[in-house]
Amino acid sequence: MQSARVATIFIQEPASAGFSLSGPHIAGFFVAKTTKEQDMGDVTREMTFGEKAVGLSFNPSGDATVNDLKACYAQVIDRAHALREQSQDPEVKRMAAIAITEAQTSQMWAVKAATWK
Repeated sequence: MQSARVATIFIQEPASAGFSLSGPHIAGFFVAKTTKEQDMGDVTREMTFGEKAVGLSFNPSGDATVNDLKACYAQVIDRAHALREQSQDPEVKRMAAIAITEAQTSQMWAVKAATWK
């Protein structure tokens, strides 16, 4: 049997960005563990579609700005994904899919700007 891969993500609260994250907090940080399996009622959960789409768990430098940007874009992508899933109209589904793609593109450019040396 293969063991579950668990990633713990500490995201500094992006209060200055004008929105807040919901979920468990430790000393001003949003905490999310992601896994394919539940971890005995711990803070473990599956990543949302948006979190996966922006690669929220990938931040080798641990840059807080990168975490904030990815968290913001993940919420936008989750909303567009919900619109796409709730609609029966093919045109709405198409527009939501484009919005998701463009948000991913924008997120990548924003991270590039934040990490430019």
